[in-house]
Amino acid sequence: MYKEFGLVKGSFKQIINKKSIARKKEAAEKGFKITLPKGSIFQMPGVFLINNGEIVKEFRHKHSGEVPDYNELSTCPVSK
Repeated sequence: MYKEFGLVKGSFKQIINKKSIARKKEAAEKGFKITLPKGSIFQMPGVFLINNGEIVKEFRHKHSGEVPDYNELSTCPVSK
């Protein structure tokens, strides 16, 4: 499905950088268990809101530590 949504493999700098390390530390401090990754560590993530089979909103991460505004993404635009 990554290919279907146009999500590409990231570079080493997109995966391992100060921001992604800080996010992992923040997650661990909140009690999330940090484990070895499953699958490709280079696969870039994305978040999509789909309505009637169409992507109406999307967020494509620029680096692995980036966090989208889930509240903004979860609101579907009003059709006119």
